[in-house]
Order: sequence, then structure tokens, then C-alpha cells
Amino acid sequence: MPVKPSCLEFGRFKILRHRREFLADGCPVDLGSRNFDLLLSLVEARGETVSKNELLSKVWLGRIVEENSLQAGISSLRKVLGADRDLIRTVAGYGYQFVGDVSESRMQGAAGAQTANLPAAVSTLISREGALSDIEEIFRNHRLVTLTGAGGIGKTQLALHAARAMAPMFSDGVRFADLAPLADPNLLPSSVAMALGLPPSALSVDRVVASIGHKNYLFVLDNCEHMVSSAAAMVEQLMRAAPQLRVLCTSREPLRLDGEQIYQVQPLDVPTDGIENLEEVLSTGSAKLFVSRLHSAQAAFTPDQRHAKTIGVLCRRLDGLPLAIEFAAARAATIGIDELTRRLDNRFRLLAGGHRTALPRHQTLRAALDWSYELLTESDRQSLSSLAVFAGSFTLEAASAVLASSDADSTDALDSIASLSQKSLISIQAGDENAPYRLLETTRAYALEKLGERNDAQQVARRHATYHMAVARRSAEEWEVEPLAEWITRYARLVDDVRLALDWAFAPEGEAGIGIEIVIAMGPLWRQFTLVDEWRTRIDQALRAAQSCAQSDSRVAMQLGIAEAQVQMGTFLSVVELEARYRHLLQIAEGLGDCRYQMFALISLVGNRLGDLDCSAALKYTERYCCLASSQVDPVWASAGDVLMAMILSLMGEQRRAKLYLDRCPRQKTVRMQRIPFFRSDRDSYLNTHARVLWLQGFADQAIQTASGRLDEASDSTADVLKLCYRYQYAAYPVAMLSGDLRMAEETAMSLLNLATKYALPLQVAWARCFAAALEVRRGAYPALQRLRTGIEELVAAKQPMGCEHLTIELAAGLWKCGKDAEALEVIDSALAEAERTGARWCKPEQLRIRGEILLARGGQLALAEAENCFRLSLDLAAQQEALSWELRTAVSLARLRQLQGDSKGGATCLQGIYHRFTEGFSTTDLVAAKALLDILQAPAVVEA
Repeated sequence: MPVKPSCLEFGRFKILRHRREFLADGCPVDLGSRNFDLLLSLVEARGETVSKNELLSKVWLGRIVEENSLQAGISSLRKVLGADRDLIRTVAGYGYQFVGDVSESRMQGAAGAQTANLPAAVSTLISREGALSDIEEIFRNHRLVTLTGAGGIGKTQLALHAARAMAPMFSDGVRFADLAPLADPNLLPSSVAMALGLPPSALSVDRVVASIGHKNYLFVLDNCEHMVSSAAAMVEQLMRAAPQLRVLCTSREPLRLDGEQIYQVQPLDVPTDGIENLEEVLSTGSAKLFVSRLHSAQAAFTPDQRHAKTIGVLCRRLDGLPLAIEFAAARAATIGIDELTRRLDNRFRLLAGGHRTALPRHQTLRAALDWSYELLTESDRQSLSSLAVFAGSFTLEAASAVLASSDADSTDALDSIASLSQKSLISIQAGDENAPYRLLETTRAYALEKLGERNDAQQVARRHATYHMAVARRSAEEWEVEPLAEWITRYARLVDDVRLALDWAFAPEGEAGIGIEIVIAMGPLWRQFTLVDEWRTRIDQALRAAQSCAQSDSRVAMQLGIAEAQVQMGTFLSVVELEARYRHLLQIAEGLGDCRYQMFALISLVGNRLGDLDCSAALKYTERYCCLASSQVDPVWASAGDVLMAMILSLMGEQRRAKLYLDRCPRQKTVRMQRIPFFRSDRDSYLNTHARVLWLQGFADQAIQTASGRLDEASDSTADVLKLCYRYQYAAYPVAMLSGDLRMAEETAMSLLNLATKYALPLQVAWARCFAAALEVRRGAYPALQRLRTGIEELVAAKQPMGCEHLTIELAAGLWKCGKDAEALEVIDSALAEAERTGARWCKPEQLRIRGEILLARGGQLALAEAENCFRLSLDLAAQQEALSWELRTAVSLARLRQLQGDSKGGATCLQGIYHRFTEGFSTTDLVAAKALLDILQAPAVVEA
């Protein structure tokens, strides 16, 4: 006998026995067949304890199963009940008891007919609570609502659940008509008639309308897209003739009727990229759906932490599309989550095997998209497949360029985008003015297949590449003048499409000339995002292509050569070889009369010479650069020359002249300096040089403030990572070590290492490790000496000697302090010889002082005299360089020597004169030590009785 319609209720839950449906807060919850029977058996016992054997017999129908199957079922029910899990009580050693208050009501008459022909819920609706609430709220004020969205996004399931939830609002019930099986619009009236319970034969639209009259129906019209015009006409007639009728439609495009409220069904939310915590991943709707469906297919599956990242990747790549996720869960049950994710590029073959009873278009992912594609006009099909050429989001301008043809313009592109977005094939990203449109990844993969079938696919790719060539040029021009944050917001998305454009351009069927132009223009963007290896690879491609490109000329060779110069800084090519290349580029620029590229070539020559610390040659090239820069209307070029001059003069030990050049560009301190391509001669370079000059001249507090300022930009998405690394290398760390602030030095070294590791910058990693070793040595951990020595050698070999001078001093001092006088003397003598060879004499006073200290430690009259001579040479040279901080260190060494010689007064006189010239920095290590020694030297002599 059929089960009588009845409802068992307890708290917020209902069991509809006749429909085998369990509701929580009015929404169906899929328990599974056995768990439904298990719960029903417990509830029907009305508080009586049910033995384990009885439950096993009822639910498993006499099959032999283990008791843990029953325990697993009870556990699942308790999870579903959530906060009410205690309604099921375990009776130890016997069975289980349901302790809730249960009421039963019969469902008859109108109440029983409220959801007369709605399909029964077969699965749980996951993470759509907000959507259900929104739809119900819309229906309070409107009569016609259309749910739109991409195929497979869950419109039908959402409409059915919404209809069930709203059924009590309609006295005459809910009626449902599925238009998907219809191929002929003329059959629409009879399908609606059947849904309304009317005889289907020979019914006209008028008779259907008349039959409704003043009845209070909710009419659900599902899958309208393939006969949207006919469906719209019928709904309009129904709405006019039946004032109490309300209609809920699902369609991939709106009906476009007066009063229609469109509710765009969104994909389920996906885990944010980078989140790998399982709890956070499973808090998203897409992950919940995937895990739920996978658990249904494979009951033993329980997600753990190792699944978190893979599930996140999977859900993102499927764009949170419920149908695709359900297919993925079914496939994961057989091949595993990891294997499924690896094979996702072949998604149309992989994601198949939907429910046997589902509509044909819902049985494979390809079929779902085929259905949408076949409904498009030929023009829309062409547009959709053309737009698939974009790697991600795109603008109307970009779409116009790709869709353009002899008979198309931007208006046509706008019409195409509007049409495809109405059909839910293009997503509109609200709030993103720079790139408001995109295809979901699955839609794009399908459309790319269709593009590949077209005869004009190469023309589409060419238009895409040509457009991005123009945008890349524009980005390079704006990089020099636009606020950096705005520039990044506008052009960050460019990278992926540029990669596609370059892949096409350098392919045999592409156009190398377009690729070369893109490479020339893309330098600022690759640098800004620290894509140095990619930049180098693309330049190599362009150089090879230029050799065989008929359009290649001197200007292209010059532009590519300058780009190559930037990425070759720090490589293992010899200084001589690079010198020849850059001089050749300079000659080309001079021949073309291109002053701008002459300056770029000169900057490259300066950088190359600094790679060998050849300050004299670098200074000559800088002077030539400054001569050219002075003729430029824009003063920023001259300002860059001032910074270059200051940097080189400071390295040479001419701190006064360096300060004069720094003072010539005071705007550097307050105004954003324009970015000069191929050189870091902007505000950061000014600050790096200024910090060193300030410390040498005795202004330690200002030096530390200058060196450490703005280092929090490391967490800023607009920060130039390389420039931040240079700030750590050439300002923050050296000034911290020179000032004795080891905590700041340690934090700087660690920040540099983290940044360099994150962005795969091997040279900066080497610097950070060298800094860490120097810190250990300073703190007395002398086993780190070998690592420090090796690190310095590697940096010099990589043409990174600038900055190694102070590290070499740390090495020599460490060797001396641990008793290796001979090695220490060898290191310092080599450093002194190198300073003379290169002209980088800024550290020479300190090198002479350390040499004197080593000799003094050896003892003996000869060593004592030689040490005193080193101190005097150091003191004279420091005074000549106006390096007050070096003077102080040497004065302390000389005063200690005088103390050893019994002349404390002479030592105090020498030290006091220098100490009192300081106006700040009294908490630094050097000044603290100097003051302590002065106090000792000036203390009254103790006269023995």
C-alpha cells in the first residue's frame, strides 16, 4: 500500500514519509536512503529505545553487515542535526533512542497540492542560502523573476528549492513546467496546460490563460532559453490575464518583459589562491559541494589537510561551476583528486558521466556547453570564439580590437558583448573598470576549441597581438610619468595576454616583428613584477628573431641591446665584453641622433664599470651622461645625473663633493621623481647614497632614519622588489652595521632573504647570506668566517663588488679577533691594493685602521711604529675625505695606543677634539665607546701613598 501523505515534525526538522524527504528549516537535506530509513525508524519509535539488531534488520533488510556501519550512520545523522545532535541518545550496550518531541500531521487537500508537480529533491542545495533569501525577498514586491546564469550554474535546482520554500505563500499551489524537452515552440501551450493539470489536447494559449483566471499560483517555467521569444510571449499573456499569478523562470538570457526582475545566479564561491588551511577551504561553497558529492560517491572519503590545496586549485579552475564540480567529484571518486587536477586541461573528455536520468546536456560538460553554443546566432558564435583568445579579463577596447574586421566597429563589439553576457557566456566583473569582462575558464576552453576550427584563427591571434603591442607601448610611456599605484592597477593584468601574444608572434606562423616591439616595450612591467628570468628569455627570443627579420633595423637593434643590457647586469659576462657591446649601442644611438638612447647606453656603461668598481671610468661616462642630460627639457634627466655623480664620488671617498651633488636635487626628498628606464636613479638611489654620505660625515641618526625609511614597502603590491632589495643591500644593512645597530642589521638581512627567496633572485639571496655570516662574525661566532669569505668571493665574481668593501673589513676584523693575524693582514692588504686599483677609496681610512690594529696585536717596537703610522695615515685620509665617523674610529685606536705608551693626556687631546665635533648619534656603538675611553683617559691619576 502506498504511504499516506504525512509529516513528522520535531523542532526545525520535518520528515515527509510519502516523499522520503527530510527538511531542515524548510530546505531538503540529502541523507541517503539508508540514513533516511535509520532516522525514520528512531523517530517512529516515539521515545522507545531501538536495539542495534532491530535497526540493522530494518535498515539493512537482513543483510549481514558489521556494527560499525550502524555507528557510521548514527554519526552522519548527528552531523546533519548539528546543534540538535543530542536528540539521538546512545543506550550503552543496547541501541539508540530518539528523545525529541515529535508531532504528526496529515497532508491533504490544498495543503497537499501546494507542490503538486514539483520534482522531488534528490540532493542537498549547498551554499545557496543567501540566494534563496534574495529570491523570496524579490517575490514580495514583484510578480516575474528570471534566474539567469551560465549553463551548469544551478539555476534549475535553485528555482525548485526556492519554489518549495515559498509554496505556503500560494493558496492554489506551485506548478512546474520544464521546456527543455521541447523542440517545437508550438508545443509550449500544451506543456503549460499539462503542468496546470488541464487536458493537453488542442489547447490554445487563450484557453490556458482563461483557465488560470484569479488563481493564486506560483508558476515555475524552467529552461526557456531555446525558445525564449515564445516563452516570453506566453508569460506576458499569462501575467496580464491572471493578476494573482507569479512566475519564476530560468533561462540563460532574460525574457526582456516589462516588470521582469533578473536574478543573476553566481558561481559558488571558491577558495582564495594561497589559502591552504583545510577549514578555510571547506568554508567555501564550491569546496563544500565537491566534498559532499565525492563523499556520496565514495563514502569512505574524508578530506584532510593534504587535500586542501588541491581542492582549492580544482574549484578555482572550475570557476565554482556546480555542474562541473559535480562531474569532477564523480571522476575523483575513481582516479583521485590529485590525478583529476593534473588532467584538468582535458576537462571535456574527463568531466563526463553525469546522472543517467539527467537531461542529455547535463550528462557531460561538453554537452552543457554545446547546448548554449547551438542556441547562438552565427555572429555570436564568431564573437565568443574570438574572445577566447584573451588569457583572462578584458576591456571593451580590447574586445573591439580583436573582433574588428572590415565591417565591424566598437559598436558591433559592444553589441556582441551585450548579447553574450545576456546569454550568460560572458561574466561582467562589477567594480573592475580596467578589465570588466571575462569568460569563465571552462567556457574559454570550449570557445578556444571552436576558434581552432575556424579558418581565420590566425587573423584573430594577430589582432590580439597587435592590440597588446600598442598597449605595451602605452604602458612603457606611462610608466615614466604616472603614479606607480595607478599604473600597476591599470597594467598588472597585461602579463598573461602579453605571454600569449609573444608565443604567437615568435611561432613559425606568427609575426616576429610584433613580438620584437612587445619585448622592447615590456621592460618596465617585467621589472616591476620581478620577472627578470622571463624578461631575459623573451629578449633572447627577440634577438634571435631580429637576426632573421627582414624589418629589423639599427633602431630595433639598439632598443633590444639596451633592454639586454639591463637584464645582463650581474651576469658572468666579462666587463670587457659588455663594454664592447654597450659602446656599440652608444655608436648606433649617436648615428641615429637619439639622445635618449645615448643616455641609456651611457647608463649601461656606468653600471658595467661599477661591476668592476672602476670608479675612474664610471666617472668619465657619468660626465658624458650629465652633458647630454643638461640639454633635456625635462630636469629629471639632469637630476639622475646628479645622483650618479654623487654615488661615484662617494665611492671614491669625496664625500664633500658628493654632498654638493646631492644638495643640487633637493626635490628628491619631497617630490616623486620620474622613473628612468634601465637605471635605478630615482628616489631610492638618492636615499641609498645620501644615507652612506650622512653616516660618513658623522650624522648617524639621520643616516639610520634615511636608510630605514619606507622599507615597509616590502609588503606593498606596488613596490619595485629589486629597488627594495637595493635599499637593503646598499643602505639599510651597511648603515646598521656601521652604526653598531645589530638588531636592525639582522632584521634587514632576514627581510632581504625572504624577499629574494620569494621572487627567486639568486644574487640577492647571496647578499643576504653574506650579511648573515658577517653578523655572526661580529657577534663572535667565528666559524662563520669561511662562509663570509666564500660569499664575498662569489659576489665579486658575479660583478657585485660595490658594497663588498665593508664586508671585507668585517672579514679582516673577525680573523684578527680570533687570532688569525697573518690571514687578517693578507685580507686587508689585498683590500687596500684593490682600493687603489679601482679608485673606490671610501673605506680606505678604516682599512688602514684595521691594519694598524692587527700590527699592534702582534707586538714589538717595529710593529708598534708601523701601527702608529697606519693610524696617522688613516686619520689624515679621513679628514681629507671629510669622513668624521672614520676619524672618530681612528682617533679611538690612536688614543688607546697613546694610553699604552703612557701618554693618556695626549690620547685624550686627540680624541676629544674629534668627539666634540659630533652633534648626534651619541647612542651609537662608536660614540659610546669613544665617550667611555675619554672618561678613562681624563680621570684624575691615583697617587699611591
